[in-house]
Amino acid sequence: MPNKRSQRLHDIQRFYEVLDRLEAALGEKRILGQVHGRMNWPRRGVYFFFEPGEDRTASGEGARVVRVGTHALKAGGKSTLWERLRTHR
Repeated sequence: MPNKRSQRLHDIQRFYEVLDRLEAALGEKRILGQVHGRMNWPRRGVYFFFEPGEDRTASGEGARVVRVGTHALKAGGKSTLWERLRTHR
């Protein structure tokens, strides 16, 4: 049985593998400063922010997630994912 540290590293690497597959499916990462509310946004969602210069170390190569957010996880919420993202701009 793997120890907690090696399991955590494995889980982090798996997380980034999933993000890589999502990026491949979308064609690229969306850059917050380059998007707008008229784009086809889901009403609810989870979002991940990357920041230039923040790179992964022990878990692999590439940009590191610096913020994770969720929005409108409850059905019936009136605000939108875009409204939440707009507040980060």
